Amino acid sequence: MEQKKREFTIWIHKNTEWEIRFSKWSAPLEPNGRPQLDVDAFAVRKRTEDGKIGYLFDMDVLDEDLLLVKQDERFYERCIFIRISFDMQTVVEEFEGTFIDALEYIKRNLNE
Repeated sequence: MEQKKREFTIWIHKNTEWEIRFSKWSAPLEPNGRPQLDVDAFAVRKRTEDGKIGYLFDMDVLDEDLLLVKQDERFYERCIFIRISFDMQTVVEEFEGTFIDALEYIKRNLNE
C-alpha cells in the first residue's frame, strides 16, 4: 500500500523571498520553535520531529544550494506541493514532485 504523500505550500514573493512550508504547520510562526534541519543551504531550514524537511525559506535559490541538496536523500521525498498566491488566498498551481523539483520550480518562478 502506498504511503500518503505529505503536502507543502509554496509561497513566492516576487523578486524578494520564498518559502516551502509543511501544510500541517499552518500558523505563521509555527516553524520558529522547530529543530534546525542539518543542511548548509538556505537562510532558514527546519525539520519535523522525525528528521524530515518541514520548512525552507530564503531570498533566492542558488545553484550551489541545489548542488548541495541533490546529495541529501531527504530532498528526494515525493510530496504534493501547492503554490499559493502572494496574498495567500488562491491556489496558483499544484504538482507532485521532490523538494528538488519544488526548488527548481521556485527558481524558475521567483522573478515572474
